[in-house]
Amino acid sequence: MKTNYNLNKLFKGISVFMGSFSSLPIIFKRTYSSSNLPLKPWFVTGFVDAEGCFLVSIVKNDNLRTGWEVICRFKIGLHIKDSLLLEQIKTYFGVGTLTINVKNNSCVFEVTSLEGIINNLLPHFHKHPLISNKLADYLLFKEVILIMQQKGHLTVPGLQTIVNLRAALNNGLSDTLKEAFPLTVSSVRPIVPESIIPNQNWISGFVSGDGSFKILKQTSRSHKLGYRFSLVFDITQDSRDELLLRTIASYFGCGSFYYNQLDKATGKYIVSGFDQIYDSIIPFFNLYKIMGIKALDFEDFCKAAEIMKTKSHLSEEGAAKILVLKDGMNKGRGIYLPESVKLSLSGPLFIYNPAKIILYYTTDNIKDLIDVLNIQEVALNKHLDKGTIYLKNFTFSQSLLPNVEQQLLTLDELAQIMQRIREGKKNKIKKFKKI
Repeated sequence: MKTNYNLNKLFKGISVFMGSFSSLPIIFKRTYSSSNLPLKPWFVTGFVDAEGCFLVSIVKNDNLRTGWEVICRFKIGLHIKDSLLLEQIKTYFGVGTLTINVKNNSCVFEVTSLEGIINNLLPHFHKHPLISNKLADYLLFKEVILIMQQKGHLTVPGLQTIVNLRAALNNGLSDTLKEAFPLTVSSVRPIVPESIIPNQNWISGFVSGDGSFKILKQTSRSHKLGYRFSLVFDITQDSRDELLLRTIASYFGCGSFYYNQLDKATGKYIVSGFDQIYDSIIPFFNLYKIMGIKALDFEDFCKAAEIMKTKSHLSEEGAAKILVLKDGMNKGRGIYLPESVKLSLSGPLFIYNPAKIILYYTTDNIKDLIDVLNIQEVALNKHLDKGTIYLKNFTFSQSLLPNVEQQLLTLDELAQIMQRIREGKKNKIKKFKKI
């Protein structure tokens, strides 16, 4: 059952940076079905195994006795479309900040407070430990935290111990730190034990982060339509986590692990057999829910599977339905933008051809126009400010220009024309019928 949620509540007390959006549409009505489900502890661990970062920064600070400041951060950074999921994770931990950067279409959850890390994060990961190679980063991070808890970072020996630990964390030391701490001996990076899937919710969390549900369209001479569809479920990871991906493959009893053919730096667990997807993958995630925007991709993935199960995809009508699902998934999915983040526009709006000699539409109700035409308000502001052309066929103005020819369209007609242009169909402005 789908649940509508109000993102206005979400953005209260959250840092928001305004800027222009990408070309993705803003969607107000469709929401992911699992948005109101409480997060399971093992789901959170699985998601952190996929998307979390444990960071230790050592920066110059002449106000401190050692001359250096140690800053520890736990961070999850996602696309702005998943801001609601990050808010749920923030609520789960009961600590941290959520920053929405509209300009970059990104959102970041961070915990920087030493007290918050000690009291909220460490107990969770002690009871529900990470199982990917990220566990090694966490253990090094934890050692730094425990030194800081004892004020050891404020002493020269303690600081050097932290630098040694930092050398084994993530990508090691910067050239600046190597030069400043020449006596550094990198700590031994902890050995991550062989992966054992601890709980089904860990898998749903991990896949909500690094998994992908795809519909592929491929040319096929043996098919009446000239092409065929296939469903693919995959998880991409650094090749260091090859054993983890192979463990997941064994858990599901289907699919295979493949190295990236170019550099083998990354690997993928891939399931592409229809029966394997329909009988194993889909039933599992129907029980152990995908969370975040990816839940909508899974929902569309399931719809496509049902069409293919009945062989309806072999008909033009069924194929058309799958193409609609395919085009709206993953990168094609729109941005969920709360009203509180939208910029305000008021006054009349006039829509002209690029040369501004033909008037197509005028309104005083900009909000309804934005909703019906599926135009982002920030994008509309940008085109108004710079006088640029929208969809290669329209210009906007808040003034009625003199001596223009009026070929007025209804709002629905204009919406249909814009949609056909977005879909790449041949619908030239010169063919518009006068009203």
